[in-house]
Amino acid sequence: MIVKSLTKTAKGYEVFIEEQPFILEEEVILKFRLFEGKFIEESHIEDILKANTYEEFKKKALSYHLRYLKSSQEVQNYLIQKGITKSLAQQMIQDLVNNKYIDDYCLAKGIAGSLARNSNGPKQIIYKLKNHLFSEDLISKVVEQIEPEDYNLGVDKLYKKGLQKYQKLDEFQQKIKIKNLFYQHGYPNTDLL
Repeated sequence: MIVKSLTKTAKGYEVFIEEQPFILEEEVILKFRLFEGKFIEESHIEDILKANTYEEFKKKALSYHLRYLKSSQEVQNYLIQKGITKSLAQQMIQDLVNNKYIDDYCLAKGIAGSLARNSNGPKQIIYKLKNHLFSEDLISKVVEQIEPEDYNLGVDKLYKKGLQKYQKLDEFQQKIKIKNLFYQHGYPNTDLL
């Protein structure tokens, strides 16, 4: 079988092999060195299509990760929901991690810092990182590395919010309400006040 033509389209590359059209990813074109006039054995067509499906799902995984800031475990679960086997999903995630497209440490660190700046205490941050399916080791490492400035910014915001919200109460009630507010946001039983 001979590659008759190769045309770039919005969905990928349209490749005609013996008058039969295929839409292929660029990575597959490069991997199999497809060009006009190249002879391809019929048995290789199935390998090309399998590789193309793999690349399409890898793109979907990366797009999902980037659009929604998901951990590698969340992306793997997404792929499994889309009908990929667990072993193939793990392989795709490993490819993305090896090529540094997915970095759970950087993502978790960024999320934790953002949460701290937005008035979330350590307990709340741990809870929210667990919801992202990060490992326990990674969560504890990231929470320990949150910058004190991030916590201070969050504490200041929350304290000002509490003062404004409870300004009509007497000082003792105000102090208790603000302590409860801090506790609700995941700060330990605190003596910040």
